[in-house]
Amino acid sequence: MNTQDKNGIKTKINEDTNNITFKRNSQMFELKNTNDFLTFSLFDNGISLKDGTSALLIREGKKISPWFPFLMKNEKFIPKKTKFSDSIGSGFQIDIKCNFSQNSEEPSKILCLWQFKFYENIQQPKFVHSQVPFVSIQIKIVSVPPNHNSLPLFGFAPLYMKDRGKLLLSSEDSIQNPRNITFYSNGWQSWSMNYLLGYSDKYPSSFVKLGRKVLENQDKTLKGRFQSEFHTVISDNVSHSSLILGFITLKDQFSRILMDRLDSMGKIKWLCAYSQTDSIKLCDLNKDLMSSEVLMISLAKSPEPYEVLYEICNFGGILAEVKNLQKDVSSGWCSWYYYYTKVTEQDVLSNLEYFKQHKDLDISLIQLDDGYQTGIAEWGIYNEKFNSKFPHGLKWLAEQIHNSGFKAGLWVAPFFITKKSNLFQNHPDWLLRTENNRKIIANNNWGFFQYGLDLSIDEAVEYIEDIGKTVSEKWKFDFLKIDFIFASELIEARYKNPIYSRAQILRRGVEAIRKGLGDKCTLLGCGAPLGPCVGLVDVMRVGPDTAAEWTHLEPIMEKFATVVSCNLKAALRSTIQRSYLHQTWWINDPDCVVVRENKSKLTYDEIILQITVFGLSGGQFLISDDEKLVHPHRIELLKRLSPPFSRNYCENEQMKYNVSSQISYAVPLDIFFENLPTLYTRTIFTPFGQRHLTSIINWSNKNQIRSFKLSQLITYKDLQNYKHNQKFIIFNYWKEIIEGIYDLEDEIELEISPHGCEYIAIVPYILHEPRVPIFLSSTLHILQGGQEIKQVDNNHKKIRITLELPGSRTGALFFFSPDVKKYACSTNNLSEITYKTGLVLKIPLQLKEKQAISLDWDE
Repeated sequence: MNTQDKNGIKTKINEDTNNITFKRNSQMFELKNTNDFLTFSLFDNGISLKDGTSALLIREGKKISPWFPFLMKNEKFIPKKTKFSDSIGSGFQIDIKCNFSQNSEEPSKILCLWQFKFYENIQQPKFVHSQVPFVSIQIKIVSVPPNHNSLPLFGFAPLYMKDRGKLLLSSEDSIQNPRNITFYSNGWQSWSMNYLLGYSDKYPSSFVKLGRKVLENQDKTLKGRFQSEFHTVISDNVSHSSLILGFITLKDQFSRILMDRLDSMGKIKWLCAYSQTDSIKLCDLNKDLMSSEVLMISLAKSPEPYEVLYEICNFGGILAEVKNLQKDVSSGWCSWYYYYTKVTEQDVLSNLEYFKQHKDLDISLIQLDDGYQTGIAEWGIYNEKFNSKFPHGLKWLAEQIHNSGFKAGLWVAPFFITKKSNLFQNHPDWLLRTENNRKIIANNNWGFFQYGLDLSIDEAVEYIEDIGKTVSEKWKFDFLKIDFIFASELIEARYKNPIYSRAQILRRGVEAIRKGLGDKCTLLGCGAPLGPCVGLVDVMRVGPDTAAEWTHLEPIMEKFATVVSCNLKAALRSTIQRSYLHQTWWINDPDCVVVRENKSKLTYDEIILQITVFGLSGGQFLISDDEKLVHPHRIELLKRLSPPFSRNYCENEQMKYNVSSQISYAVPLDIFFENLPTLYTRTIFTPFGQRHLTSIINWSNKNQIRSFKLSQLITYKDLQNYKHNQKFIIFNYWKEIIEGIYDLEDEIELEISPHGCEYIAIVPYILHEPRVPIFLSSTLHILQGGQEIKQVDNNHKKIRITLELPGSRTGALFFFSPDVKKYACSTNNLSEITYKTGLVLKIPLQLKEKQAISLDWDE
């Protein structure tokens, strides 16, 4: 049987009594029956995942027993094949009814539907350039024999390989060096760190129990040298080939991937991707726990595994029906990183007055953080009581913010309960407890312990909804940050209503907040396990708290306790590593920008790095200083981030000038080569054309001199658009100089300050006839023309440029003229610097909202 997709690519289906294969170009997916035991394999261009299977994970005391798929007795291997179309794409679906049991002769069996989808077409691929295979796997329980009802289901493993099968990421005929294999580890919640783990590494689980509760999935029943939550990329750094695994449904079960080292022949000792049902008895499973989460598997032969990971996360966002990804990203002010819990009503009003008088910063939100309440779990939602620093209350404060023309934001930690709170006095049964009725400490902050709410209790969920309703309807806030929401998902907990998984408990709580707030209020998650929040929160913190210092007790906190301290380095690292979640699952929150000189240990280079990373990331932009004390020069630095990157603007420009509609997104180019990514890039489009903005980062404490081939500083997808002899002009944004003119194979050498970066624009050097100046950069915005240039009209003697940005700011436009000519600018302010046979032109500007300028020349 043959089919053909819209691009003319054929899919061929072969069947016999023991296997079925789908072939599409170099890709092949195979289902195989060997003595009634069922396995699958995926192949692409000489790389492969061979002889994988799935399993139900049944708990037997402290042990987990895998039950595997076998054909039903006396049944022939005749899978049901149908064409399908869903919100991701279309292709072939295979359904196999089979028994899951410990072996084919075992009388204990559970009837399941084993479902595969082989995607021939993706509806609108946003990130990948090449044709890559996508196959999804799901297990669905059909029926459970009465004698198995009391079995605890630990979870579903759509991929289970224990001492069987192979992962070959080098060509079939070459030996694979296991020391070249890396495993990308994604953390469980907002503050958890991501790691790139190599042959000699193992996942750095904290030996501090409270650290594991706060930052990790906490489950230690199944173990692996490497572990990741929700998704991973397993790469060979020599062949540049990768296996990408990612769960694309996320709301009902936490999902994980575990792995041990491969051997030189690619043999798998241990590889398991599973979703957790938390040992709920089979008879107690609610309908949403009768199926596994859906696992997507892909192989990438080309060096674009990051784009494939991005695409898989995008699938998750599509299936979760994520909203508001295209809306403008929030910009504002937050009280936390200057005032902390000492914030007063007057502090907020003082900064509010500053922003009223300085519209140039163009922020839209004033957010009050921790410090207004009388105690944790005392949010004032029923009694309107706040501490003495807020004498007029929160409704009044929100009115003052609105009357000044800003949106009002608030912080709350809704899932906490403390023994001193009225909430505990009135509802002691709402506190999470163990099987032995022992209280479980969820966190230790503010000088005392906090506990989690049992959100299996409907009345506790109603209380959470009341928080959201009071914040939005009664107090009229427009933005709510919910913090520490890991507190109700502790693995030791025994919920009063035992039918919910931990992921569903989290989902119940966040859904309640969302329902109370309504759709118009922006919801930010923080301290949040990631997966189940997709589709509920608008914005998500993607790293630990920042601080006005580079590191804080880093060797002690990270090396010995593996608990992340609050510091700028960790916050920036996570912002870069989790860029692929931005505008796929939600809007990323990289945390606040801190640029002040007082109450700060940050160097100027660290501030410049912070501004650069925030600008490239495109995430939420909140300031957290006492702005009236910030030096005007540093205020000008902040203006370069405003407004944050707008995907809508970039795509509109692409459509206007009839170029590819591929979206702009941030990419850490060496994320699968370096534990601390050092190359961070975004391709943007301006009316002058496409250019590549790349930051080269020095995380170390010493000056670095680094050299790269220019091709290493551009994404693989973008490189496909250029001929090998294409030349580029390299412009250094912060130094305002041309670094040189290079082709793709030339090496560029840069010196980088400690904790700093070199930020360059890589501009295609294309000569037109007649020759016109080539636009290099704009320092009015961090995206170098990607936001401010609204229109360009040119002819052979004149360029007219329309610029528009909110407020007033200083900066300059830079051009390169290949020839020496006589230039004049309508601003009467133009400087010229000779560069080789041409000129670098600088046009200094004091831009006030909108301005048109012209550059003229004589031939």
